[in-house]
Amino acid sequence: MTLRVTFKRSSVEAESEFGSLKELAGYIESESALLSKIFGEDMEIVARGLLGGDGATPAAANDEATGTDSEKRKPGRPKKNQPEPATATAPPPASIPGAAPDTTPGPNGVPAFLDRTGQTAAAPPPPPAPPAPPAPPPAPVVPPSGILAGKVIASLEARAAGSDDNKKALVGWLSAPPFMVVSAGADWEGTIAAIRLMNDERLAGVATALQIA
Repeated sequence: MTLRVTFKRSSVEAESEFGSLKELAGYIESESALLSKIFGEDMEIVARGLLGGDGATPAAANDEATGTDSEKRKPGRPKKNQPEPATATAPPPASIPGAAPDTTPGPNGVPAFLDRTGQTAAAPPPPPAPPAPPAPPPAPVVPPSGILAGKVIASLEARAAGSDDNKKALVGWLSAPPFMVVSAGADWEGTIAAIRLMNDERLAGVATALQIA
């Protein structure tokens, strides 16, 4: 039996002859990509069986015209708008309400459903440090305790009697040995101020010379 097969789609049509349904199925399997490219996946295959070239037997013509036998034998192309088996991917699993959350730790060690890093408000900056307190004032100069300083000053002022020469002579006497209680060349006011701050031990010799009890 010889099979004459016509591949059709719209105005495109091609016809070939095959010796058996097995040969037709093998051709369609090996050239499926080319046939789909030329005629499209929804091409129409019309098979007519010829017996010795004089006509088809009823059974063969019926099976081949309807494409039943060829459809059973050929591996077939996937239907239109359906993905290839090799490239088909399963859709992602739908989330189930109430299912346990993913507890896999994230980069910071916290699961994603517990991580609130991006939702936490930044802490305000610390307030500026208060200014340093001012330095304490210097301690007042407290004159040493004693009674001779006042008596010596009173005796010196009485001896000076308002005379500049007398004051100069008294300052020279106080700056010379053995007393040396003021610097040589000091003025009268500086000498009186220095004596006011001296203790009794320092002024004991001056007081004796001035006959101060």
